[in-house]
Amino acid sequence: MNRFALLLVSCLCVATSSMAQGKRILFIGDSITDGDWGKADSKPCDQRSTTDFNHIYGHGFMSMCAAYFQSEYPERHYEFFNRGIGGTRLPDLARRWQADVIDHHPDVVNILIGINDVETWIRSGQPSFDVKAWEAQYRQLLTITRQANPNVKLVLCTPFTANTGWKVKEGNYEKRKAAVGQCVDVVVELARQFDATFGGGEANVAVSLANYGIDAAYVTKLPTHAIGQAAGNQLRYFGVDTSSIVRGG
Repeated sequence: MNRFALLLVSCLCVATSSMAQGKRILFIGDSITDGDWGKADSKPCDQRSTTDFNHIYGHGFMSMCAAYFQSEYPERHYEFFNRGIGGTRLPDLARRWQADVIDHHPDVVNILIGINDVETWIRSGQPSFDVKAWEAQYRQLLTITRQANPNVKLVLCTPFTANTGWKVKEGNYEKRKAAVGQCVDVVVELARQFDATFGGGEANVAVSLANYGIDAAYVTKLPTHAIGQAAGNQLRYFGVDTSSIVRGG
């Protein structure tokens, strides 16, 4: 399991483990959330199988979260829903938000979005990424969700990128990273304003600094189960100081 997925699972486990009454947990986003759930190859949600339990959650971090909570706490009868679709941008989410989120009446909504918005902008040739419009649309979706259920728990994940594969050949990583950074700032601020849990690229930054020989420490709270322990172990493996990590939950 890569370090981002492992630590994101731990972050989500912290968020969901604090919800004693939360039963319906929905994940929505792009291909990272999708994980080929329903064996549909990025098709719309209504064209995917919701009865094939070998593929109902896909093969990504969402599946790991669902597997943990449904196996460890069967008496709580948690229900998980994957509504990720590969290639999704924020405007795509907005178009399907009612059907894929609100109509499911979730108690917890996990959102990971942004990288495809940045890629679309890069290929558009426009001089700057319209982060203000991106923030306004994201805020609108969160507002709609809270209006539908004032008690809904929100988990906002920061988008991320890496200078690997075809991105190296394109030679525009700094441009892409800067736009993704703008999205990260928006997600962090929206998480604060909506009292949401957020997580994402912080561990990647810490590990990258440690790899360059720069002292890096990670401060968070990890649950006292195997996933939380594995997350801490992985950080230490890459040379990150974990002495300030608190365990519990």
